[in-house]
Amino acid sequence: MKRPTTDKYLKGDPINAPTAVRAAYQQELRDLIEEIAHEVVNEISAWSEHPDVKEFYAEDDSPASQARILTNSIISKFLAKFSRKAKTIADRFTKRSNEANKASVHSSIRKLTGNLALPAAPLSPAMQEVLTAATAENVSLIKSIGSEYLGKVQQSVLRSLSQGTNISQLVKDINKLKGVSLRRAQIIAYDQTHKISNALSRERFKRAGLKKYIWRHTGGSNEPRPLHVHYDGRTFEYDTPVLIQKAQGKQPEVYGFPGTLINCSCRMQPVLGFDDEE
Repeated sequence: MKRPTTDKYLKGDPINAPTAVRAAYQQELRDLIEEIAHEVVNEISAWSEHPDVKEFYAEDDSPASQARILTNSIISKFLAKFSRKAKTIADRFTKRSNEANKASVHSSIRKLTGNLALPAAPLSPAMQEVLTAATAENVSLIKSIGSEYLGKVQQSVLRSLSQGTNISQLVKDINKLKGVSLRRAQIIAYDQTHKISNALSRERFKRAGLKKYIWRHTGGSNEPRPLHVHYDGRTFEYDTPVLIQKAQGKQPEVYGFPGTLINCSCRMQPVLGFDDEE
């Protein structure tokens, strides 16, 4: 149930998504993309030195079948590399997120309760579920960066052969694909850091006995969600998902919490002392 807030209620600090965790995650994704993109370009360049390929560029006699074999081999090889590293990177991300969130939540509760610190406690099943789900989601996202990038590499090679572009242009085209993947990694790091921060905050505040939060909309977006702007400063219950996206066209209504939707950087500010009467 949402209602306006007043200053008579005790409030903790809203929990910000940790920028250091986001930066570390983005850098790890960047390093992985840079490493694999470098190796891909090396393999494509080495392939271009094959006599059949040189002959194609000289005589317009396409070695398309060989190109498919090579690019299929590249995709298989480097997808496996993305898969091997995805779990390690995702595990580090969720571990760092959890440690940062624990410190921020404890600090917020100390402010709310007048420096009353929470006792140390093991992860609750709900928090462990958040971490497990976040790890699985980020493993999938990291793998998807690889499959999307490598699929476009193959398309570029085959397009180069069909259009007769030279190998130097092909390498330039492949290098541009790296930039697309790096931008996607940046979006993923931003979105996932906010998602896990809000999910862990919600479970930790609930475990501390708090029932409600103030929705805090974070400005700065070029296209803020009107519904989220409307919710800013209003109170909701941690146990009750609210409408966060209205039905539009083929898109159904979505219910959830701050940070549920992609690139939503809204936050939850814990409160204590609200009257439960309607």
